[in-house]
Order: sequence, then structure tokens, then C-alpha cells
Amino acid sequence: MTTMQTPPMSQMLEASSHDKEVRTRENDRLTVYIFGAGASTSAGYPTAAVFSAELEQFNSRLAGEPDRKVEKLIKTIQSTLEHLKQTGAKTIDELVGSLNDSQAIEDAKTATEALFLDMELRLTPKKLRDYSNFLVRACMSGKGKVEDQLREDVRVLTFNYDRTLEIAFALLAEKIGINSQSLNREIHKLGINDIRSFYDNLNTGFQSGEGYDLKINCFAYLKLHGSIGLRLPENDPNIKHQQPFPVGTVLNDELLWKKDGGLKVPSLIVFPHEKAKLSNENIGSLPTFHDYISKIESDAIEVIQAAKEVHICGYSVCQPKWTRFEEIVKRAKSDCVFVIHDKSPLPLSRLNPIVFSRGVFHVKEDFSEAW
Repeated sequence: MTTMQTPPMSQMLEASSHDKEVRTRENDRLTVYIFGAGASTSAGYPTAAVFSAELEQFNSRLAGEPDRKVEKLIKTIQSTLEHLKQTGAKTIDELVGSLNDSQAIEDAKTATEALFLDMELRLTPKKLRDYSNFLVRACMSGKGKVEDQLREDVRVLTFNYDRTLEIAFALLAEKIGINSQSLNREIHKLGINDIRSFYDNLNTGFQSGEGYDLKINCFAYLKLHGSIGLRLPENDPNIKHQQPFPVGTVLNDELLWKKDGGLKVPSLIVFPHEKAKLSNENIGSLPTFHDYISKIESDAIEVIQAAKEVHICGYSVCQPKWTRFEEIVKRAKSDCVFVIHDKSPLPLSRLNPIVFSRGVFHVKEDFSEAW
């Protein structure tokens, strides 16, 4: 592979043509960023490879908090850990893809959400500095209110479930974390709790609370595998999104489950194998997610087709996720330039037949230094 020198960021992020209706023109095409788990490691989140170890540590912490009333949550996490050991799966995605057990898959989602919500309790502006820097340097114009600065020629796609980017944006919008006194304070103690309004600013598609409606010709942030902290009421044809878990939520059994033992509301986490079923129109027991998943993936493909540059950030991919990733990135135009921000050789080798023939800038080895 021939490594090319990365052009200055200012050059790579030039403003698009003011004729925004003509998306096929060279100067009107998009700069797209794709995030994998490696993009969130500096904020304290695990990659797929170390997820099991993090889940075990979380389970031990819960066991040491008897007053929290998390007996059912502990059993749910233990069930997921036991399935990981029994199957020999190295990642949570690999595990659920091998299971034909709807309860075990639901348990894995609950365990994942509980772990990530617990991690939000320890988020600080300092931990989110990489995401804040990324937003300012790559996604914002620097003119006017923060909410109005998001660039019309930039899109961000993520395969992550965490809420780090939207929380970082909320910090910027609220002008929090800009002084040394607040850098190490927990986010939820700084007043960043209800982030629903920021989904509208970031144009996620589910910002209105009802249905899925992506605004065109402006910045968009698409969460291709769903998100923690969001819910879709079961069998609701209108797909009304809720936020039952604000930032800073200390979970317990009562918040998660009804008295009859069922979850209060299904999670908006969608594992890769479920997306494969949905795309094959074999939705099985997942009608709640069908419209959401099909629409968000369709929008992601349109974004890639309009891209002049695609930046792949922290994407250390496991096999179940690879097919979905490949289905999207292979839609890029033949002259699209790929910029890879990743220290793992695995995605580079897999990307070879897709992107190397187009011209690749292989830049810094980790996310924090890439910006």
C-alpha cells in the first residue's frame, strides 16, 4: 500500500457549493465520518474485544451495592456472561448472532445498555474532549450559535450505541467544560441530563419523538445500530421515540422491568444479526424496529453515494458487523477518497478491495491525534 500525505484539515473540509440542490456537483458533495468503537475509547467505552471484561467488572460493582435493588439486573448480566463463556464468543455481537434465544438476546441488550448508562455516570468534559474537538474542527463553522454552526456538507455515521457525541455537543451548546474547574466534574452534575432537544439539532431522524424524519441538505448524525437511552413502545406503528433514561440515571430493577417481569419498553439497540434479518425481510419478532432500521440504513447509503471523502475513525470491526459496514461503504462513487484513522490492521486489510483502488490517505494511528 502506498501511504499518501494527509492534506490540511481546513483543505479537506472546504465549504460546499452554495447551490445545495445539485448534490452531484464536485464542490457540493459531502464529507462523511464513520465511527466505530475505537472512537469512544478515550471517553472510557470498551471496544468489542474487551466488552466481556468490562461487563464482568460492572457486575462485580453492582453486587457490592445491595441497597441499589438490582438483583434482577445482576442475574441478567450473569446470564449474558455465562452465554459468552458457553459459546466461546469473543464479542457481544458474535454471541447474539449465534443464539436462537430471544430472551438471551433481550438480556444481552439490557446488559449492554446498563453498562453504558453506568459509564455515563463517570463521563467528564475532559473524557469527552476528543469528541468536542472533533465537532468543533470537523463539523462546525465557528459562526453564530452552536446549534446553528453544524456544517451542511458534513455527515456522521456511527455503529456505536453510546451517547458520547450528542453529550459532547450538549456541552458545547451549554458552554460547559471550557474552564479547568469543570473539566473533571461528572457530566450529569454539570446539568447535562435531558439531551432530547439536541437530537433535533444533530438531525438524527428520530428527534421529533414520533416517526423517523431526516431533514435533507443539512448536517446529519445517523446511529445505524440504534442507541442506549432511547425506547420505542412495543408494537407502536407510529414509532414514538422516548428517552426513559436521562444522562446520570442510576439504574435499578424497578426502572427496567414491569411487575410481571417484562421490560417496561424495548431497547433501541439493534444487533448486527438483527439488521441482517430485517434486510432480508425476515423480521421475525422485531416489527418495532423494522421501519426505523430500514429507513436509517437507506439514508446512510444515500449519504455515502454523495460523499467526496469518507473518514473511517476507530473502526476495529468484528465479522457480524462487517457485512453491514461493507454494504454501505461499497456504494461510494469511484472517485471518493477514503481517509482511515485506525491503528488496527484488520479493517485496513478488509477495506483493501473496496477503497484502496480509489486513493487512500492513511493518517494518524488513533482517534485523539487524528483531529
